[in-house]
Amino acid sequence: MRPDRILSRLLPGLVVALGACGGGSEPTGTSNPPPSATVTMTADRFLPDTTIIDHGGTVAFVNNSGILHDVDFGTPQMRINAYASGTRSLTFPAAGTLHYFCNLHAGMEATLIVR
Repeated sequence: MRPDRILSRLLPGLVVALGACGGGSEPTGTSNPPPSATVTMTADRFLPDTTIIDHGGTVAFVNNSGILHDVDFGTPQMRINAYASGTRSLTFPAAGTLHYFCNLHAGMEATLIVR
């Protein structure tokens, strides 16, 4: 088979496979489900400081402060890298009480209860 025909047959599948990989700065396992709860970041706080969701729920972390914040649950799988504006989301499949914090601002911490 001619090389140009091989490429034309492989290219659509390659585009689909690469698109599915993501490659963005979002944590793996995130998609765009409607959030179960929203946490807003101010200059030095997460609001509310305690959030309750059902397991399988998604929390949208909104940062419109213009100040760099990250969201760290203490594991690489449950972390959002620093960003100064916009919304990032995480989904929580299992029940438990989770504490999270911003590595950039001492004392900026909150609790998530997943039922």
